[in-house]
Amino acid sequence: MKSKCKCLAVIFLTIIIVLLLLIFFIQHKPSKLKPNTIALPAVKATKISKHIIPQTLTSYGTTTAPNSMIIRPQSSGVLLSTKFEPGDAVTKNQLLFQLKNNDIDNQSQTRMEQLNTSKSQYERYFEQSQALPGSISEMDLLTAKSQYKQDLAAYKEVGDFENILAPKAGIITEADISPGDFVTEGQELAEIIDSSKLEIKYQLSSQYADLVQTGQKVYFYPEDNQQTDAAFMGTVNYISPEMDKETYSLVIRASLTQKQKPLRPNHFGKIVQVINEAYQAYAIPQALAHTDEKGFYFYRLLENPEHKALYKVAKYYFEPGEITRAGLIEIKTEVSPETLVLDTSNTNITPGEQVRLAE
Repeated sequence: MKSKCKCLAVIFLTIIIVLLLLIFFIQHKPSKLKPNTIALPAVKATKISKHIIPQTLTSYGTTTAPNSMIIRPQSSGVLLSTKFEPGDAVTKNQLLFQLKNNDIDNQSQTRMEQLNTSKSQYERYFEQSQALPGSISEMDLLTAKSQYKQDLAAYKEVGDFENILAPKAGIITEADISPGDFVTEGQELAEIIDSSKLEIKYQLSSQYADLVQTGQKVYFYPEDNQQTDAAFMGTVNYISPEMDKETYSLVIRASLTQKQKPLRPNHFGKIVQVINEAYQAYAIPQALAHTDEKGFYFYRLLENPEHKALYKVAKYYFEPGEITRAGLIEIKTEVSPETLVLDTSNTNITPGEQVRLAE
């Protein structure tokens, strides 16, 4: 009986020792469910958000002065003289060139004689009607006056062939002719540049025909401008009703607002046309975007389903869009509004690493 009691006592003691050992190991076993989060890197992150990023189209074009005019003679002849210096500011109806044409000279002499005759007759009728009312009929007086005006207009018209006047005010260019040269009817002699109104002329692909409208804003960046970020603002005022016959593109014109240093015609540069000023899209600061052999990406944080306080760093590849002047880069790939974007100022963080959010 004593032996049986001793066996039971040993068994009971053994069970107690095993239970104590199990309790000890359970209490001192490293827990995977409660890691030491203090040792993990603390990072900053923000939810991705939408920004106003105007939708734009880009092209290249040149400035033009639509109010400028080319000076052309209405008849052929020998150039007698020029009445200006290249670069002069000329006024409307200012004498610019004088030509000599024997045929015109003969016409001028004939019309001068006709003018003198009709003028003399009109003045004689007028004086007689004043001295002796009723001696000249009203019809005869009106006929004489009308003939005088016609002969005067005809004489001036002949003079316009030889005396070439400025059709408008502006700056006149160099004339590539000299006195004594023979010029032909319609030949380009010089051009009067009116820079008070400038336009930019450019083309856009026909695929954008339904997007472009008059009144839309444009920004012009001249390539020869020393300030590469300086833009001249304008407004679309013309869209061609048909496609260009050679390029099958839309021809666009936009008037420029010259509040800055004036441009000149024939400046070449980049044109950015705004087609949707209120467009919103997800975007991140350009400094948070990176590239590798696969493309553009940013670092995002993925929640640990077991531990809400912990996150895993991962790359998120995206298709880039517009880069704004504020330094934002558009994300054209579909993205969740709950996406946490990692602030990558901490360069020690690597993909796959576990982190916690800084408080």
